[in-house]
Amino acid sequence: MVATGAVALLGPAFDLWLLVGAPVGERLTPGVLPVLLPTAAVAVLVCAGVVLEAAVSGRRQITTELRAGDRR
Repeated sequence: MVATGAVALLGPAFDLWLLVGAPVGERLTPGVLPVLLPTAAVAVLVCAGVVLEAAVSGRRQITTELRAGDRR
């Protein structure tokens, strides 16, 4: 939200032609999809990692508990 406001307020003060190498229009419009797509991908990867770690560590704890009374 702050970045969108900064673009709206400061956009006309900066000449982006030097950065992009082509004329830039008067109005810059932020795109929602380029922000949401990587965010959703990272969220899915984190959730998958958490589920995988819980499955692996859960199995380790079960074997530890089953062998707790074993005196070998």
